[in-house]
Amino acid sequence: MTALQSIIKEAKIIRKKYPNKEWKDCVAQASAIYASKHKGKSPVGKKKAVKKVAKKKVAKKVVKKKVAKKKVAKKVVKKKVAKKKVSGIKRKPSEKDVLKSINKVAKVQKEHMSIGKIKKDMFSKFMQNDKMIDVYNMEIIMLEKKLPKLDKNQKLLAKQAINKFKRIVSELKTHGKELKKHI
Repeated sequence: MTALQSIIKEAKIIRKKYPNKEWKDCVAQASAIYASKHKGKSPVGKKKAVKKVAKKKVAKKVVKKKVAKKKVAKKVVKKKVAKKKVSGIKRKPSEKDVLKSINKVAKVQKEHMSIGKIKKDMFSKFMQNDKMIDVYNMEIIMLEKKLPKLDKNQKLLAKQAINKFKRIVSELKTHGKELKKHI
């Protein structure tokens, strides 16, 4: 494993421990760790010496051809720029470009409107859920008021109904919490 690879590996470990830390800082810390392990020698940030190579002599004809090619390339670029700009003013966009931009704006607007509709639907479901909770709570209260007046069999049935309604209410409350997250 090269020095750079081991530093990157260490930086990734540091990044996992501290996800809010900037990558630059993680690499710097990993480089310091690498330097401490390898007797203060860290390759990061050091420039390598460039070896000088003797230049070869080039024939004059080859040099002249290259210069001629560069001049032709510059002329072509100037012509392309001239086509795009007419006396310093940018060209007007074509009808196709205008239609594309209008269609793109319309698409974005539709998506935005549909998200609003979804949120409204979720809100209405949330409100219906609250109404159902209130209905079941009222049923529980009414059954509890009637409970002392009932005989044994009816009391047993009433208690079972109360427990069933309480379970339904608790499930409706969890459902309401989930709906609230999407609003």
